[in-house]
Amino acid sequence: MVLFETGAHIKLVLYQSEAQIKLVLYQSGAHIKLVLYQSGAHIKLVLHQSGAHNTLVLHQSEAHIKLVQYQYGAHIKLVL
Repeated sequence: MVLFETGAHIKLVLYQSEAQIKLVLYQSGAHIKLVLYQSGAHIKLVLHQSGAHNTLVLHQSEAHIKLVQYQYGAHIKLVL
């Protein structure tokens, strides 16, 4: 686990090689990014927030499921 902080910049990285799980949390000002990746089960979750922009992406390749949620102002897009 690595925790790095300088001013408004915060980065947290958690990695477990045996279970192939990686968690990344990044914050700089109003910019927040969260990435969760598990290579064994092929699941990736990305959460990004910067001002009014929100993006959520969930992808599972084995079950062939992809979920995308995008919001910018009054515009919302959902793809399943």
